[in-house]
Amino acid sequence: MYRRSGSNLQDRRYDSALRLLHSLSLKPSDGSKLNKEGSLSSESEEEAEIQNKPVYLEEHFIRYEPLDLDTDAIRLLRILPDEAGKPIRCTLRNTMITAERYTCLSYAWQPDYPRRTIEVDGAPLIVSDNLFQFLTVARKFKIVQPLWIDAVCLNQADTREKNHQV
Repeated sequence: MYRRSGSNLQDRRYDSALRLLHSLSLKPSDGSKLNKEGSLSSESEEEAEIQNKPVYLEEHFIRYEPLDLDTDAIRLLRILPDEAGKPIRCTLRNTMITAERYTCLSYAWQPDYPRRTIEVDGAPLIVSDNLFQFLTVARKFKIVQPLWIDAVCLNQADTREKNHQV
């Protein structure tokens, strides 16, 4: 079973991520069912180690492909399958807002630390611990639906883009 219990902040964030995943009705790609306790109903599930090491980098290295701000263009994130020992890896691509179904995730921003690093299109991107925990849970449950996550899909360094998207 993937559910962890405990009282420390990281365990509470992981549990919150499980509840969020369940409430968004995101479905594991292998057809397994995610129950309210945060475990897969699959009988052949394997335990997986969660990466819990924070990485404190001063900047990110992701390169955003510019959006056409004269259209309803957006970026969508897709979580790549889990590979033993690999960090959370995702792809980011531009598309039109009506081109396909996706799930939105936006939340209250938390203090600067702890921060975690994920890979987006092969480049490191620093994200909050809350988002890292959500992506960890989503990857563990093999979520393949595209996601629009403001902290990742918006170029946070481009005020014009942020204003256009919001």
